[in-house]
Amino acid sequence: MKTIVLVGFMGAGKSAVGQALAQTLGQTFYDLDELVEAELGMPIAAYFADFGEAAFRQREHAVLQKALSLPGVIATGGGIITQKANRDLLQQQQGVVYLKGQVDLLIQRIRQDRQNVRPLAVERNDEELAALFFSRESFYLTSSQIVVATDHQSVDAIVKKILQEVAQ
Repeated sequence: MKTIVLVGFMGAGKSAVGQALAQTLGQTFYDLDELVEAELGMPIAAYFADFGEAAFRQREHAVLQKALSLPGVIATGGGIITQKANRDLLQQQQGVVYLKGQVDLLIQRIRQDRQNVRPLAVERNDEELAALFFSRESFYLTSSQIVVATDHQSVDAIVKKILQEVAQ
């Protein structure tokens, strides 16, 4: 089986969909943020605070390069596409899926999520988050071969749609 990579903005459901997709396929699920944290030896939020976004993005790129050789399903962080080197890697892959959501719904999910601390969301208001989304959207589109809308869709429905698209 080839590797399926999920990209999308914060709150798009990459982790939940990725876990369900991997389970359906009988494959391993990899959360790139968890792989990065294991590599860093600390939470991403703490690394961001201590070393900044640029240093984090360099480490994230190295982990992405390694992860792309793993068969299974990979959920990336929302900012993976901000680096041209990452976009180049993703464009060379087959099976990169953009989980696309409406910005208002994504922001609502981000604000309601008490489990995932997102450094870039904590320091921005809703308008700034929307601007961040729109600044990244073209990168999500150009980095993926498949686009799946997630608005008002169950995880199972999204998984089915991905499976249909990947099979084509």
